[in-house]
Amino acid sequence: MVSNELDDLLRPLALAQKVIWIAITMSILIYTVVLYMIHASGSQSADGGQVHVVFYAIAALLAIAALIYRQRAFSDDRLRGITEKPVATRSLAINPQTRRVDAERLRRIESLPPKEQGVLNLAQSLTIPTIVVLALNESIAIVGFVAAFLTHNPTAILPFAILAIALNLFVFPRPESLPGRFMR
Repeated sequence: MVSNELDDLLRPLALAQKVIWIAITMSILIYTVVLYMIHASGSQSADGGQVHVVFYAIAALLAIAALIYRQRAFSDDRLRGITEKPVATRSLAINPQTRRVDAERLRRIESLPPKEQGVLNLAQSLTIPTIVVLALNESIAIVGFVAAFLTHNPTAILPFAILAIALNLFVFPRPESLPGRFMR
C-alpha cells in the first residue's frame, strides 16, 4: 500500500514529466503541419531519390540508439538498483528554483518508509533518461523535416514523424506506476 504522502510527492513530478512528453510529441506534429503549410504556399515537389535513403539511414540509427538507451536506462535491474540504494533525502528536497533545501519537503520525504523514499528517488532519477529518449525520438522527426524540406515534398516527413511518435508512446511517463513495480 502506497502512502498518501508518496502520492502527493509523486504528483508534481508526474505532471512535469507528462508536460515535457506532450510538448515534445506536439512539436513533432507541428513540424508536419509547418511543412504542409510551406508546401501549400507554392513550393514545387522535387525528387528525393538518394536524399531519402541517407535520411532513412540516419533515422534508423537514431531509432536504434533511442531503443538501446531506453532498454539500458529503464531496465528492471537498473531501476531496482536505484530503489535499493540509500536515498540522499536532502538532494530530493532541493527546490529547483532556489537551489536550496525545502525544509517542509525534506520533512515529508524523511517521514516516508525507506522503500517509498527509494521509489521517489527512482521517479526523480528517471526524468533525465526520459528527456534523453524523447530528444532522440524528436531528432528522427527533425531528420524527416529536413528531408521533406530539401525535397520540397511534405509527405516525406510522415514516416519519420510516425516513427518518432510511436517511439514516444513507449516512454510515456508513468511515475505513479513505480510503487506497484518496486514495492513488492
